[in-house]
Amino acid sequence: AAGLSIDPALTGTILSDLLAADGESAGALPLLSQAMLTTWEYREGDRLTVHGYGKSGGVAHAVQTSADHVYDALSNAEQALARDLFRSMTVFGRDGTLTRRPVARADLYAAHVADRAQIDAVLEAFASRRLIVLNDDHTQIAHEVLLAAWPRLRRWLEDDQATWVQYGQLVEDASNWRDNANDPSYLYRGSQLAAARHASTQWAANPSRYPPLTATLRDFLQAGERAASRRSRTRRLVTVSLVILLCVSLVGAGFAAVSARNANHLRADAVSAQLVTESQALIAADPGTAALLAAAAWQISPTAQARQAMLDVVAKADEVILSANTTALSAVAFSPDGKTF
Repeated sequence: AAGLSIDPALTGTILSDLLAADGESAGALPLLSQAMLTTWEYREGDRLTVHGYGKSGGVAHAVQTSADHVYDALSNAEQALARDLFRSMTVFGRDGTLTRRPVARADLYAAHVADRAQIDAVLEAFASRRLIVLNDDHTQIAHEVLLAAWPRLRRWLEDDQATWVQYGQLVEDASNWRDNANDPSYLYRGSQLAAARHASTQWAANPSRYPPLTATLRDFLQAGERAASRRSRTRRLVTVSLVILLCVSLVGAGFAAVSARNANHLRADAVSAQLVTESQALIAADPGTAALLAAAAWQISPTAQARQAMLDVVAKADEVILSANTTALSAVAFSPDGKTF
């Protein structure tokens, strides 16, 4: 209809590549559209050639070729902006499936620091290659096949995939908590709660890229934070209680030790006093035994009474009869003053 001629082998080549690349009709038309657009751009005069089709990357790579061609022509700042814009126009479902979503231009303007003119320039560049569809109010990726056929975009979205998987898990866990009458055993705690709070902060800071938290999600996270606060207070209370009990135990042990020492001291004094009494009773009749008892009393408890008993024995030293085997006793030594032998 346009008056162009087609190489005889081109039609068969395109159809073969199309079937090999994607046998499903949903993905076939966008791939074919990009391949034919690029082949037309590489035409030779009025001829669509196999050579021009090959330069386009063929059906399998025509989308990647077109997208990279636009991206490479952008400045560094525009390339960074393009990455953020495409992220804003994609979303992961709860099952981790990546899909496109329409975004209001006003939301794109509000969510990015670049000025409107720069945002519009980047969008128009991709729209000119039929990769983005624009209207007055909204913008959208032209077809789902771009999400799979452009490797650069897949790399950009790898981090988002982990985030959306986390979001889907959070939705499921919050629903289980709600369906089980807000059972606290379903709440997050520890590192899991910290990760969910961090992620929710990021989502709230970038509403154009992530959906807002539902009331159930907010209630679920707030309940987890309250439970964590209660556990923290309980741990502090238990710790303080244990410290107090330890102090009381140590003080009690100290008092017990002092009491035990006092009791032992009293018992020793009593035994020593009894020995002193017996020593004094025997000092006249049996000075030797009296001396042994007085010495034992002093050794058990060196009281004043025990000391006096020792002195009384010394005063009777001349009357002491040694009961030891006299055959084994060969000598007796006295101190220079004659008071000790």
